[in-house]
Amino acid sequence: MIIPIQSIALMSIMLMCMTSCFKDRVEPHLPPITQTGENTFGMLVDGELFLPSKQPLFIGPTLTAHHQISGERAGNFVLFAKRFDEDGGGLLEWLIFDRIVDTGYYPLVKIHPDEVIVYQDTSSYSQPNLLDTQNIGYLHISRLDTVNFIISGTFEFSVLRQADSSRISITEGRFDIKHIR
Repeated sequence: MIIPIQSIALMSIMLMCMTSCFKDRVEPHLPPITQTGENTFGMLVDGELFLPSKQPLFIGPTLTAHHQISGERAGNFVLFAKRFDEDGGGLLEWLIFDRIVDTGYYPLVKIHPDEVIVYQDTSSYSQPNLLDTQNIGYLHISRLDTVNFIISGTFEFSVLRQADSSRISITEGRFDIKHIR
């Protein structure tokens, strides 16, 4: 019995399609710590992974950074990341720091009224969770490139829920972003 070449080709394609369906799914993970402007962000929130969502067409960016290089607000650094859940709600990470002018470690203590750290569940429109001033966290700026507009670093801190004063731990945070000025 001779099998036509078209049948062999069709069976080969079907076999490849079926076996590709059984590949291991790659679980999301924290992005590597880089300093090349990869536009990455990630952290663990009470041990659970937080990554910004892919950018939907209708809402604008889900990951942005702004660093003021000169002028009255020189050193002001804003980092914004948003993740949407399946139900349409989301979680928001919004960090505002003042006086970030060089690489190095910056303790996260609210010593200036313009410094804000917010982690908020926007699906329930809850009050923002604010920096826990009893547990000092840190922001480590590992690259601050004002020519190529790249800012990279790591962070760790905790926030307190305003509703019940429970603590949320933010750990293993990292970012590598081309910022706007």
